[in-house]
Amino acid sequence: MIIFGAVDSSTYTGSLVYAPVTIQAYWQVDCDGVAHNGNIISGTTFGAAIDSGTSLIYVPTSVAANIASSLGATAYSAGSSSSGYYTMSCDTIEQQNVAFSFAGTLFYINGADLSTGRVSSRSNQCLLSIVGADTTDPNRQPIAIVGDSFMKNVVAVFDYTNNGRVGMAAQKGSNSTSSPVGSNSNSSSSGSSSSASKLVFAPLLALVPAIFVLLC
Repeated sequence: MIIFGAVDSSTYTGSLVYAPVTIQAYWQVDCDGVAHNGNIISGTTFGAAIDSGTSLIYVPTSVAANIASSLGATAYSAGSSSSGYYTMSCDTIEQQNVAFSFAGTLFYINGADLSTGRVSSRSNQCLLSIVGADTTDPNRQPIAIVGDSFMKNVVAVFDYTNNGRVGMAAQKGSNSTSSPVGSNSNSSSSGSSSSASKLVFAPLLALVPAIFVLLC
């Protein structure tokens, strides 16, 4: 669902938290880190393009390795080379408590959204939806592409005012939650995957409303 020019507070819980856009070529904001069981994993800060046109979550390879190490995931190789993907037991992957921190707030990912499915029909291993991929922004700095596996869990507001900012709040009905960093919240993120993400966008032209909300 996309809403132009307004924010529907009935679609989310808590309050919207805004992160300033750092590079206007994308809706790029700073990610303060990725948390596992409420604790930020070392070496997981990065610039992040919030992109509803991307299905998974692509982070720099060093960040993916640090996340995988914390989760106990194993690198998945395609032939003789690393694919950037990681696997975990399908029995445990959805029980993982993972959150991304934006603007000092942890946004938890529904456990079902951490998996892309089984490696094969007979395997008990599932692929993580967090993938290592070294991509750069227009300044040639590492950037993550944070797609629907994360966005299904939030209402995202894309606001052109104040030089651009992205607002987020936990999507109502997604089994996801948000909490301030340092609150040691260990909210359970397991449950069925939410069907859609919610976005709000702010058109640039002065003659149209300044906010655009997308609900994936």
